[in-house]
Amino acid sequence: MQLENIYLKSLDKFGKGRFSPAQFAHLHGLSIQSSKVLIHRMGKNFQLFRAGRGEYVLLTAESFLKLQQLAKKNRVLHSMAIELFTLFPELKALVLYGSQVRGEADRFSDYDVLLILPEKLGETSGIRRRIEAKFRIKLHLTIYSENGYRNAVLSEPYIRFWLSEGLVLDEGGITRSPMPPIPKIAYEEWLSTAKTYTETASESGAEKRGRYYLTALEILGLIRSALKLSYDYGAVRKQLEGLLGSETLARIRGGRRLGRGEEKLLEKTCKSEIAAINALLRGIGYNEADIYWKSRLAVA
Repeated sequence: MQLENIYLKSLDKFGKGRFSPAQFAHLHGLSIQSSKVLIHRMGKNFQLFRAGRGEYVLLTAESFLKLQQLAKKNRVLHSMAIELFTLFPELKALVLYGSQVRGEADRFSDYDVLLILPEKLGETSGIRRRIEAKFRIKLHLTIYSENGYRNAVLSEPYIRFWLSEGLVLDEGGITRSPMPPIPKIAYEEWLSTAKTYTETASESGAEKRGRYYLTALEILGLIRSALKLSYDYGAVRKQLEGLLGSETLARIRGGRRLGRGEEKLLEKTCKSEIAAINALLRGIGYNEADIYWKSRLAVA
């Protein structure tokens, strides 16, 4: 019996539920020893992962195929994904996004990962440090529980950009649910964050000003894009490059100081864009998502 047929038959029977070697043996009419050998082979092929003592969970066929394709394109991303599935075999979804996935990474780029788990995880910094140490990378890791993700989709517009551009390994269908409208409150909070970065930049040391202004402009660009129902983060980055120039952008990302004239231009651009987006938001009414979000805040 071919391994692929065994995998598909197992997936049809067990789905995303746990199973033991005895159950596997019964399904395929094999001895326990033969089942353990096949389970080991499927594990090496990343078709399943150990979920507990003597229990295993299968990877969905869609995620398995995506991982096979990823192995040919980016070995680090592939190995990191395998590591996270090994740590969290019953994860709901794993999203790899950012410049590494877009193929636009440079020496300043980190690795961006969204992880959705069945339950809330108490401590997360240890996971990030473990991945960073093992693969010698800089990792931007966001972890939500399933319920936390559903709330975050409503209040954090940037998640839509991650899902739009990312490689989505969805084991539970959570990211395929219809997206609710973004509340106006979320846009207002995002704009407030951009204002804070702009104000902080003007009060910071010269080595940090450029980075703060750039972060503010990125947020403002994302707001503009989301208001047009466009969630292409790569396009926002290209607009920033066109606005600032690739040389200036590289100096900011490299932590190098900018000239006073460049800083003044960045400050002026940020304040002008803040005023423009503020005017746009004044013309937008609150929607049902705002009502829902306010009710959640009241309960909290």
